[in-house]
Amino acid sequence: MRAYTEEVEACFPNAIILGANYNPEGEFVDDEKLRCAIEEVSYHDNSTYYYLTIPTGEQLASIIDGQHRVFGFENSSQKDMPLVCSVFIDLPMPYHAQLFTKINTTQKRVDKNLAYNLFQFDMEQGTAETWGPEILAVYLARVLASDDDSPLKNLIKLGLSGSKTDSSISMASVVDGILSLISSKPENDRNRLHKVTLSERDRTLLKTLDNTNNAPLRALYIRSKDKSLYELISNYFFVLKGEIWDKHEGGVILKRTLGIQASFDFLKEVTKRYGADHKYTIEFFVFLLSNVKKVNFSSNFFGVQSKARTRVKNSLLVSSGLKSVDELMCSEEDKKVIRDLIG
Repeated sequence: MRAYTEEVEACFPNAIILGANYNPEGEFVDDEKLRCAIEEVSYHDNSTYYYLTIPTGEQLASIIDGQHRVFGFENSSQKDMPLVCSVFIDLPMPYHAQLFTKINTTQKRVDKNLAYNLFQFDMEQGTAETWGPEILAVYLARVLASDDDSPLKNLIKLGLSGSKTDSSISMASVVDGILSLISSKPENDRNRLHKVTLSERDRTLLKTLDNTNNAPLRALYIRSKDKSLYELISNYFFVLKGEIWDKHEGGVILKRTLGIQASFDFLKEVTKRYGADHKYTIEFFVFLLSNVKKVNFSSNFFGVQSKARTRVKNSLLVSSGLKSVDELMCSEEDKKVIRDLIG
């Protein structure tokens, strides 16, 4: 939160909710010289305004909601940011807890697909070189979903008005998969980029963070090799779709969100092994995935939803020769089944 307060575009549109006229011990303050109050002021044009008067700098308001936002400024270099507040005067203390509980138990998480679509606004502001990893991942996911030459055309649910697809591949699964290839700490990257104005923003600013970022295709992202990144992902799914999805009945599991997540997990291991500068051609992936066809993905082994992602990834790793069964981090029972499935 502190890092966000120091971004040049930082904004807190939601109100900090305060309960006024209580001291730090939770005791009600009735001294009129100290109490916050609402003052009514009438003007000559018959208009009436209400003003909040705060007669002292003492801490005489409890934070009902917004503690993290307020405490984020504690060690921040940007303490002069105006914040919207809703102030309850003399609200009994039991109602503080009731209000806090109501606010924090009835809110619903924003759907991840919708949240990622909001990055469209950042996309339209600057050039590609200014994009954080999340914005680039959203952009590439959209191109994969709409480009005529993309193997995933019309297969990704964008969650946008007017978008049509019968597929069960969520946009979030594709965005998260791409993101895992280019940044292990996307929030840190975003915070670093947003500490400077848009005209000063450039991905090379993130080089100072690279000692703690181990994403395998990080170098392509930093060097703005977005086309190379897209072609790599497109080539991979072109082969996966053509050789597995479309030719084997069991391959349908790879077309679902869990299968896409597992496929990106596998691609991450592949790119870790071969590095960012390897030539990830269609021929490379045809050879790498040649034995994956032997895996019976219609087996009940992949039917347990809570384990499907890991089991699909492990099966891809072994059938491609990237790892041996004994190298897998899974149960002995799973290892036995994978041996039988691959033969």
